[in-house]
Amino acid sequence: MSMNTILHVWKFRYISERFKSGIANLCFVKQRLNSDFPAYIESLITHLPPDKILFSSNTLPSRNNCCSGQCCYTRPKMFDVVYRDLIEESKTCLKSLKLTPANSFLNNRENFVDSRKVRDALRGKEFENWCTLKQKGKGVILNKEFLPANSWIRNHKGLTLSEWIDALKMVGYIAPVRAVPDRSRDGTRCRRCLSEIETLPHILGFCPYSEALRNIRHHAVRSMLAEALKEVGFTVHQGVQGLATQGSVRRIDIIAIKNNSAYILDPTIRFETHADQPHEMDSEKKRIYEPTIPFYKDKYSLSHIDMIGLMVGARGTLPSFFTNKCKNLSLTHSIVKEIAINALKGSVQILRNHLYGSDNGNFKLP
Repeated sequence: MSMNTILHVWKFRYISERFKSGIANLCFVKQRLNSDFPAYIESLITHLPPDKILFSSNTLPSRNNCCSGQCCYTRPKMFDVVYRDLIEESKTCLKSLKLTPANSFLNNRENFVDSRKVRDALRGKEFENWCTLKQKGKGVILNKEFLPANSWIRNHKGLTLSEWIDALKMVGYIAPVRAVPDRSRDGTRCRRCLSEIETLPHILGFCPYSEALRNIRHHAVRSMLAEALKEVGFTVHQGVQGLATQGSVRRIDIIAIKNNSAYILDPTIRFETHADQPHEMDSEKKRIYEPTIPFYKDKYSLSHIDMIGLMVGARGTLPSFFTNKCKNLSLTHSIVKEIAINALKGSVQILRNHLYGSDNGNFKLP
């Protein structure tokens, strides 16, 4: 029985063992090999230069029909060898993908290009291009700051299928709002308040039609954060009124007390716009609530209070500023992910209510 098989064998460090094993397993029974056949193959491949591919010939060992002994196997008379420079070919492929060949793409073991590293580089390149888009890339850069918060995209855990589809539309900035070109025959003004152009940030953050739903979304995130702080040993008070040094009344979201110090936390859900937005929002909240710190020190007999403004993305993103502060407060990643999913679900509900709600403004989807 003739064997006309072409073998493709990488020229690794241990190519002789790999080649002999492949010949034994693919061509004929290992125990019936001629004793000098492996040596013949090894003597052939030792003359190959490194980083090449060996193509075996179509005259592999064949068996005669005379008997079942070792004499039935004859040594191949010739091998056709074709050389290919794998290093140069990989460089050409990387250039066609518009990637600069670099040692970072090489596999640490065999010193060849690792396809996983190439795919990671291509994903990173496309993400950077996405971030540069004027409208659809707005705030997308915050998605890379806490990657576990993006896990819903892959498995839509915590979301129904319809919620998952609407959330993807929000992330891609392709939700059916009037600001999208050719989306509406009645102009681009908000269909509810008519005061601004109907964009996704307007619907999720400003339109008075969904103000009640925005409050519900905020209170849900605040309650989750407060319960998580209680579980790690803080004494927590929510919605406490206080007096600023100028005499104005201001209400804080959370004050978390442990020992003789405390944190004033103000979680706020906002539509993502740029990378510095979390720090800007923290400074904004400090300007508003730091004047109330002396009042809360006297009320709770505290020696030190820190004010922290925590931004949660309206499309389920969590900035590293938020996650780092939660880590300092001993909050786990699972709690942080639940907060992101809850904010995303609230935004989906606001969008649906705006697009499909009744005209009286009181309709609310379950």
